[in-house]
Amino acid sequence: VDDLLELSRIESGRINLQMEPTDIAGVLEVAADRMAPLAKERRITITVEAPEHLPEAQADAQRVEQVLINLIHNAIKFTPDGGQITLMVDLVTPEDHRVMQATRNHPHMPPLLVTVPMLLVQVCDTGVGISEDDLPRVFERFFKAYGLPVREQSAAPLRAGATAGHSTGTGLGLAIARYIVEAHHGQIWVESQLGRGSVFSFTLPLASQG
Repeated sequence: VDDLLELSRIESGRINLQMEPTDIAGVLEVAADRMAPLAKERRITITVEAPEHLPEAQADAQRVEQVLINLIHNAIKFTPDGGQITLMVDLVTPEDHRVMQATRNHPHMPPLLVTVPMLLVQVCDTGVGISEDDLPRVFERFFKAYGLPVREQSAAPLRAGATAGHSTGTGLGLAIARYIVEAHHGQIWVESQLGRGSVFSFTLPLASQG
């Protein structure tokens, strides 16, 4: 219910972003620390990778943390015990191979509008992955692309194209993440292969350097 109310507020524009220069690497560290106890229960390691002297983003730190919490929680749910989750942030330009590769590999994605330097944030996991057929719908409300969380897979195998009846949670976390990122004038996408894990990526604008 809370997620549904939150999504309703966001969709109707009843969300006020406190946009200010933000140390995104610091936000990644906070999110990792918050999710560490849950990950520890499953012997999943969360690490943060960020270059030194990274420019600040123009962002609402609490909302970016909310996006990260949703993505990390999702990764923990679908990563086997002893797995790895890596949080990364870096500066990205329109010519960056990471953006170009994503566009080439996933023609279903909308064009990535990285026309100026931005920050690229990524949540990478060693989880069960998402089928190619499900990728275009991952950020839709109530859609659950992963099939069963890993702890339930002994009872039934992972199914490509699994829907809401085969997973737990509200199915709204990724939809909320998408709306928050888009409210920052960024974009969010996912690259994944079944059995090889997923990489969720999103962009954020830079703070004014003036």
